[in-house]
Amino acid sequence: MNDLFESDEWFGGKNVLFVGDILQLPPVRGQPVFDKVTASTLKYRLGSMGAVNIWRDTVTYDELTINERQKTDQKFSEMLDKVRRGFPDDETLATLSERVFSMPIEKKFKILQQGGNAPVCLFPKVDMCKEFNETMLANLPSPTIKIRATNLIDGTGNIHGLVNGALGTVQAISETRITVNFDRITDPCEIEKVKRKFMVMKNVFVYRSQFPLILAFAVTIHKCQGLSLDNAIIDLSENVFSAGMAYVALSRVRTLSGVHLTCFNPKSLMVSSCSIKEINRLRQLYRPDLPQYAIPTDCGSRKRTLTGTIDEPQAKNQKNMPPPKVARDKRSRPSD
Repeated sequence: MNDLFESDEWFGGKNVLFVGDILQLPPVRGQPVFDKVTASTLKYRLGSMGAVNIWRDTVTYDELTINERQKTDQKFSEMLDKVRRGFPDDETLATLSERVFSMPIEKKFKILQQGGNAPVCLFPKVDMCKEFNETMLANLPSPTIKIRATNLIDGTGNIHGLVNGALGTVQAISETRITVNFDRITDPCEIEKVKRKFMVMKNVFVYRSQFPLILAFAVTIHKCQGLSLDNAIIDLSENVFSAGMAYVALSRVRTLSGVHLTCFNPKSLMVSSCSIKEINRLRQLYRPDLPQYAIPTDCGSRKRTLTGTIDEPQAKNQKNMPPPKVARDKRSRPSD
C-alpha cells in the first residue's frame, strides 16, 4: 500500500478496517495479529531492520456486543460465551456431552441430509477431512464423473461476489467451467479456472491454473470461519490442537439442536491467555464500559503422550473414522 499510494505512512496513509475476533483461531503457521513484528521478519519481507509493533502503534478498537448468529437460541449463545472465555461450567460440559451421537458418521450425515438440512462436517485436521470426503464419494452409487455433480463444494475464490468458503452444489461440468448453485444465492454461478501465483522460496514462484473448488462434505475448522450453519457434525476429540478451535466450530451453528458431536473431550475447549490479555488491554483503553475477562489457569497448550485408544463414553464415535484413527493418543494441556 505504501508503494501504491506513494506514502511512507503505515498502510499508505489510508484507513484500514480490521474485522475479527482474536479469541478465535490464530493464523495457520503464523503469529497473532497483535504480536510484535520481529526484526528477522521485517528484514526478510521488507529488507528493513528493527522490530516494530504495528498493532499497538496504529490500531484503535471497538467491539460489537450483539450476537446475531445465535440470536434465536439465547441459552446456546450464553453457553458459547463461556466456552469462548475459557470458563465452561458443569452444565455446559454436560450439554455438550449430550450432543454426542453413537452411529457411524456417514449414517448421521445421510439422516440429516434427508431431513432437508445437509450438514457440514467440521474436523480439526486436513487428513480427517480428506478421508471423510473420499469415503462419502466412494459410497455414492453413481460413477465418479457423475458423483461430483451432487457434492457440496467449497468456493475458494472471490467470484461473482462470493466469499472464501461459500458452500454450494455442482449442477454441471464442462471442460472450461463448472456450474454451481451456491447456498443462499438465487442464480447458478459459472466457475472458470483461475491462475494463481505461489512463492515457494524467496524470488522463486510457481503458477497454477485450476477450478477454485474443493469437496466439502467435510472441511477443516480453520476453513469454516465465517460460515453460518444450520447443522454441523463436529469432532471435539483429542485431535483439537489449537486455542479457540472448539469455540470456532461450535459457534458456526445457529442453534444447539444443530450441533452434532462425533465425540467430546472437555480438554478440547482451549483458549489463549495471551489473546484474553490483549482483549482486556484493548477494552481498558477503548471500551472501559465492558468488563475485564478473567484469565483461566489452564489455557490449553499441549504435551503429547502416547497411550491407548480413547475409550471414554464421550469419544465412543471415534471408531467410525477411517485410518488414521480420529484419536490414537492422549494429550494433556497444562497451560497456554
